[in-house]
Amino acid sequence: MLGSIGIRNGRIVFFPCALKRPFLARQESLSLAVLHSVSVRWMQADRLRSYRLPSRPRWTRPEQPKRNTTMATIGSFTASGNGFSGTIKTLNLNVKATIRAVERTSEKGPDYRILAGATVEFGAAWKKTSNEGRDYLSVKLDDPSFPAPIYATLIEVEGEEGLSLIWSRSNRD
Repeated sequence: MLGSIGIRNGRIVFFPCALKRPFLARQESLSLAVLHSVSVRWMQADRLRSYRLPSRPRWTRPEQPKRNTTMATIGSFTASGNGFSGTIKTLNLNVKATIRAVERTSEKGPDYRILAGATVEFGAAWKKTSNEGRDYLSVKLDDPSFPAPIYATLIEVEGEEGLSLIWSRSNRD
């Protein structure tokens, strides 16, 4: 190392010093004028990560509790014929909707279409099965008037009649 390191006022200070004479006969050394122009280097001690080890390594820290997800019931439906009928209510949306079964046109195509009134389509739903073996519908509502699509789940709630459309904020938000 070409200098010394010390700590002053919580900062690490580097003091450069002159180089030793070269050991090879034809090697040219740096002039001392270059070293005199080098100023003292100030570094914040808290910015040097290699000098500060964590108080507790990652593998010994207690496990973080799982985050609560925000969920809200935005609709209620009842089974009717080849689908479901009910209402969807949010701050900006209050609609009587029907969920009708359709033939899948592709492997990723929806199993149901969601209609407002008789002809206005504003969503789709896919049949899914949870890890516990419960069937549900994964719902996507979208319309040009929405700032972003609404993702929800249509499930049977234990102890209640009919089905509930439950919105939950995605984990990415």
